[in-house]
Amino acid sequence: MTITKLLVSAPWLHGHLRQVKVLDCSWHLPMVKRSASSEFAKAHIPTAQFFDIDEIKDLARADLPHMLPPAEFFATAMDRFGIASNDHVVVYDSAGVGPACRVFWTFHTMGHNRVSVLNGGLPAWIAHGYETEAGACSSSVTGADKATEAAHQSKGGNNESARLPLYCAQPQPDLVCSYADIVGNIEQLKASSGHSGRQIIDARPNRRFTGQAPEIRPGLSSGHMPHAISVPSSEVVTVTTASEATGKDSKTEAQSKMSSASDAATVQVLKSPEQIRATFEAAGVDLDRPITTTCGSGVTAAVLYFALLNAGVPRENLTL
Repeated sequence: MTITKLLVSAPWLHGHLRQVKVLDCSWHLPMVKRSASSEFAKAHIPTAQFFDIDEIKDLARADLPHMLPPAEFFATAMDRFGIASNDHVVVYDSAGVGPACRVFWTFHTMGHNRVSVLNGGLPAWIAHGYETEAGACSSSVTGADKATEAAHQSKGGNNESARLPLYCAQPQPDLVCSYADIVGNIEQLKASSGHSGRQIIDARPNRRFTGQAPEIRPGLSSGHMPHAISVPSSEVVTVTTASEATGKDSKTEAQSKMSSASDAATVQVLKSPEQIRATFEAAGVDLDRPITTTCGSGVTAAVLYFALLNAGVPRENLTL
């Protein structure tokens, strides 16, 4: 059986573009006032479709922005994308290594393991001189899909005759930590002075972890959970120039025509497995013990989940 790569490069994706399904999973914090869908419409990797994490979620939890979508709703969204359960899916974003990791984890929670993240995302694709295409999000989840979910929920989620599914979600609850789970785990950590129980790793910037900076969403307390360990998601990625990311000695003719300004542009990529392990160990994380990653709404926590997998931590030791 072929093992699916967790992380793929822009040249690899370029060579396999017609053999995989591609999803642009770009997302921005609300205060940034950028529209990921509008940016997708201006430029995206050919064949890509737009996965909106603000739409493909649990719509019944308006108070919590990024709760996992119900399996039936996720399957409906995948049907709309034309993605089947055995397809190899490559996810990417405009950050480099960021929101795509959240969608990567979401696929894992649905039992879909043939999923990879594009290292460096759209910036890496552009840095290699590969073409992009324009066009609006023709396959995003819209109000029609929300109505479909409402119909499924009103009928107990068993309205299988309402559609002909390509996608069969197989939820993996062991990858998901509930509120009750985290409260019980904190009590275990307190009772053992942090020596027993799942380690809680917080992906938010350190100033938000310490309470020196306020939370970005109104009404949320500053600080962190008892016994949590701070490993900001920014610590598992590194920034390189476009010319370094592509490799000066292996440029194609198209790449050679890139301007010096383009060469100086930066690309965010994942650190090496050895560097990732060193980062967590320096923060006091025992990589042989179970880990729950957390953040503000479940996006950057998934970056840590993805980084830990790349560092060789067994998936059965990880939840989010």
